[in-house]
Amino acid sequence: MRMVSGLNFKIASLASAFVLILLLLLVVPQSRFNWWYHNDEPSKVMQVMGGMRNLRHPPLMLSVVSFFSPGKGNGDEQKVVECGRLFSTLCAGVALVALVWMAALRAGSFAGAGAGLLLLFQPWFFEAAHYFKEDTLFLAGVVLTFTGMMLCEQNDNLPKRLFLAFALALCVSGKYAGWLAAPFAGFYLLRPARKGGYAAALAGALFFAGLVLWWNWPLLADWNTFREAASDEGYRLIKGEYGLLVVSPAADYLRLLREQIPAVLGVGFVIYGGTCIWNFKKTRPVEWCLLALPFFYFGIVALSAKYSDRYLFPVFLLVCAAGYYGPVLILRRIWPGRAGCAAVLLLWSVALADSYSRWLPVYLGFKSDSRGQLAEYIRTRLPSDAVIAQDLNVSLNPAITGGRRIEEDVFVADIGSVAELRALGVTHVAVSYEAYHRFVDGWISPVPAQRGQFDRRAAFYRLILKNKAAICWDRPNQVPKALHPGLTLVDIEKVE
Repeated sequence: MRMVSGLNFKIASLASAFVLILLLLLVVPQSRFNWWYHNDEPSKVMQVMGGMRNLRHPPLMLSVVSFFSPGKGNGDEQKVVECGRLFSTLCAGVALVALVWMAALRAGSFAGAGAGLLLLFQPWFFEAAHYFKEDTLFLAGVVLTFTGMMLCEQNDNLPKRLFLAFALALCVSGKYAGWLAAPFAGFYLLRPARKGGYAAALAGALFFAGLVLWWNWPLLADWNTFREAASDEGYRLIKGEYGLLVVSPAADYLRLLREQIPAVLGVGFVIYGGTCIWNFKKTRPVEWCLLALPFFYFGIVALSAKYSDRYLFPVFLLVCAAGYYGPVLILRRIWPGRAGCAAVLLLWSVALADSYSRWLPVYLGFKSDSRGQLAEYIRTRLPSDAVIAQDLNVSLNPAITGGRRIEEDVFVADIGSVAELRALGVTHVAVSYEAYHRFVDGWISPVPAQRGQFDRRAAFYRLILKNKAAICWDRPNQVPKALHPGLTLVDIEKVE
């Protein structure tokens, strides 16, 4: 495997600095939207401010943000969430830098520079960097783990073994799903090192165990809470969330991957995988791991009844990385010199153009705010005694609606029927596509015990949405979902 040194080292270093600075410049100014907009962020803010942990997610990210957050002591939720978002952005930057070096180790520093820019403009990854969520921390751990595996394969010694131990500890401590990568990295972590033998392997294993215990100590210190949280999450993975099951999770996940992975990188991944199989004896173990983990991870996720597009982030990132630097490696071997460089630039340009066309709407989407527009409409167009019933993730409150009374539930349909809402004095209903889509899209089905409740909710949403004359304000769902979750305001006095 090629060594990155001299000019290659300088190019890879400059590319890493460039993509990190560009990421910060693009993301940080856009990460100041209201702290309660994303449906998962308020829980994390409350945990940081209150000092408790619900342990549904590993505590590492919350511990770091709690240590650095300037708003924890004075009750400033917005400062807490912005600190968490900044940390998430930095983790995304670490993932990008690791991708630059991973591609540079395999296919040269110019391939590393291209990989960094390509992944920076992947809309899915870019959006995740804006939220106080564990996703980018987990991705940083995954990419650093593979970088560590490549380093150990290149020149295995104690420092590189310790780096791999750190990376794997970060991977499994960033998100519980990180343990799915442990069997792959464990092969490198536990085998005798070429320089240091079993002593280096033992040192790496102990370092890994020590970091995992340190970063996850709250799990052991509050074992009952962790056990209850794990039991509840396990139930959701088996039975689905809200008692709902995705009709065909594997098919929907495949559709999502086809939408998010640039076609040229998907084809590149297939070509590189086929090349590795063709040259079976020459393919290094780390490449088999890189090619196998997305399939292994996808298979596990597709068996889960709890559906979330975020679960596919590692699959997406690894396929994009291998789908780029793998073909670059092949092209450089087939056409060395200028012809190879021209082919690489063509591949890079096609992939970047595809990514940029889908990235731009996400970037522009963070510059507007559907909730703010809806709140403005309510303040200026509705009477002061209007009463609004809303889905929980519509996220309006009296402070931004001019004091109008707000009634809410996870699904506004659970507050009551249209007639019951009228009896409660409700004049308008605000619904979010991100809440009601599961009842009207047809790709989610209830478990038998929840059929009655599901049908009641579906009938409610279909009724108020089909009365076009009753809809007084509407914005479609679009990226980013936290700011544009598909909001509709309905005058229920006009619902027939």
